[in-house]
Amino acid sequence: MDKVKKILKLVILLLCIVYIIKYFYSNWDSLRVTFKISRIAIAFILVVSVTSLLTIAYRFKIIMHKCSSINPPFWKWFRVIMMAKFYNLFFAPSGNIYRAIELKRKFNISYTDYVSASVSFTWMDLILDLIFSEIVILSVKPDLMFGNVKASQFVVLLVAIFICLPILANFLLKKIPLRAAALVWVKSKLSEVMSATLNNIRDTSYLCKVIIWGILFTIQTVTVYYLLFDSFQIKLDIPSIFLFYSLLKISTAFIITPGNIGIQEIAFGFLSSQIGGSMATGILVSTVCRVLGTAIIIIIAVIMGGTGLIQTKNIISEMKNDKA
Repeated sequence: MDKVKKILKLVILLLCIVYIIKYFYSNWDSLRVTFKISRIAIAFILVVSVTSLLTIAYRFKIIMHKCSSINPPFWKWFRVIMMAKFYNLFFAPSGNIYRAIELKRKFNISYTDYVSASVSFTWMDLILDLIFSEIVILSVKPDLMFGNVKASQFVVLLVAIFICLPILANFLLKKIPLRAAALVWVKSKLSEVMSATLNNIRDTSYLCKVIIWGILFTIQTVTVYYLLFDSFQIKLDIPSIFLFYSLLKISTAFIITPGNIGIQEIAFGFLSSQIGGSMATGILVSTVCRVLGTAIIIIIAVIMGGTGLIQTKNIISEMKNDKA
């Protein structure tokens, strides 16, 4: 089964790459715009991108503190987060394994609390981005369309679906009867994760902190996308950019190929074509984001961890031994 999954992922990756190459072979003029991006714009994008990494790391720390009652020092926490992102550039699962092990080793954060925080983080992140986008759309451009559908109605439907997901999951976990000890243990852990996710949002002070830092991160990211589209001579209004960002977050939340290479580019392209841009622009924006984002992660990781980080084989080997 594992071999089938690997082969399927490889086939999807190759199909995406072939599609992108074929697309730009037929639309060569679109590719030339990439070399006209202002250096000042790139510098500003890099600065905003770095600050957004600090923002999202701090927001994740708030959620982890709530789930585990442990509040790690920020810079030690940030180092673990960045190292995980660095390792994920080479082997997709390695960063998550590293982060779970390091949080357990350095801060005594249990694996269950880590999973609870990760699930809460992703769930709240998606919902808050969608709600923020809905507010912006209704306030600025209520008649905005996403394809043939009213954008505001489409976003409300997505919000309702994501809000109901953990409630439905929690309900099903309670109703499913299991007898095997291993399955009972898995069910209990999943129930803990779902219960923690739902219980945490009842804390008003905690929820306000998550919302404020989430809004800041959204503004930072939307600014980057706006500058990138503007660099490719595509003038998009603010509601369209917010809609693009929130839908993109959903499409890239599920990892299909390593780093979602190909999948992310096509998702960018499709969403771009639906909000007034073009397929080519979306793919190019994704490519520039990937290149700049990778460069930032490598530079920060090397600064915080040293050049020995490049020896990824030893790192992965150590993580496997720790896991064992």
